[in-house]
Amino acid sequence: MGLAYLGDARAVAPLLQAIQRPETRGSNGTMVYALTQFDCRHLLKELFQMVFQQGYEAQLMALMAIEDQDFKYSLEDVAFIQQQWAVAQLAPSKSLLELGLENIGELVEDL
Repeated sequence: MGLAYLGDARAVAPLLQAIQRPETRGSNGTMVYALTQFDCRHLLKELFQMVFQQGYEAQLMALMAIEDQDFKYSLEDVAFIQQQWAVAQLAPSKSLLELGLENIGELVEDL
């Protein structure tokens, strides 16, 4: 959190790596929050991956960033996100259901 407060963008890559480690799943919401304090305009794909694959708190923080920030992304990013969304819907986690599949689907469709 200290690096986010200081605005040291060098923290982005290590935060992404830590968030994605399997052993942090379910306890990495604060790291996602810290990540979202930086300029995430090029991280749309990664934020959606967090929504589809992480625990509730991380998913919620990633969704808030997706809703609040403006992003730069490619058609390939959109295709990847849509494909990951299709997979996530096949067997949605309890936390995805709690967050609302319809709401998440609308975010994906708006890309």
